[in-house]
Amino acid sequence: MKNGATTEAEARQEGAERFGKASHPQYLRLPRAGTRCPVTGLTRTALNELILPTAANGYRPPVRSYSLRRPGQIRGIRLISLPDLVRHIEETGK
Repeated sequence: MKNGATTEAEARQEGAERFGKASHPQYLRLPRAGTRCPVTGLTRTALNELILPTAANGYRPPVRSYSLRRPGQIRGIRLISLPDLVRHIEETGK
């Protein structure tokens, strides 16, 4: 894009490259209730606010996440994109 602005996809790629894919996992599992993320120290509630569509984020979560479920199952495992999370933390920390 013009004037140094980057697209969302470019920002995600840049975050992934800065974080270094070789030494860290690509995804984090959403921590159990009452615990913190072992990598970032964020609470489950704080992570949910970043990954789920809510009024606070305009129903557009700033961090990608995926729910893995077997067919017919109600519950699954929520995985959070670690490069996306790091990118978001770096952008909001400036």
